[in-house]
Amino acid sequence: PLKGKSRLAAGYDMIFAAGSEFVTGIDAQTGKKKWRFNFGKGSPTSMVIKDGFLYFASDKGQLYVLEVYTGEPVRYFGSGLGFAGQFDFSSNVLFLVSTAGYLYAMSPDFNGFVQRGE
Repeated sequence: PLKGKSRLAAGYDMIFAAGSEFVTGIDAQTGKKKWRFNFGKGSPTSMVIKDGFLYFASDKGQLYVLEVYTGEPVRYFGSGLGFAGQFDFSSNVLFLVSTAGYLYAMSPDFNGFVQRGE
């Protein structure tokens, strides 16, 4: 069972369920668990699926990118601040808000850190 705050997302014939410390990838056709990823302490604040990857952030300041079918982490960004609420893409830029009120804008591969502002 999911503990704490939970989030759901669906896409690529998969269902993604996140609770405290874990994100689980479930095959939408069979209902069987395909993978489970432990992200440590915290609760997920949002999940977005884009281009075959699951992006999710935690209230403890981690932003992960997982491959949707395997759950393998392919990217990580740590802010030192928790992330709050929903995040999304616009014009291929990822926008997030920290629990301290900072707005982050970055490229989906995190190599192009666009801006951190208030």
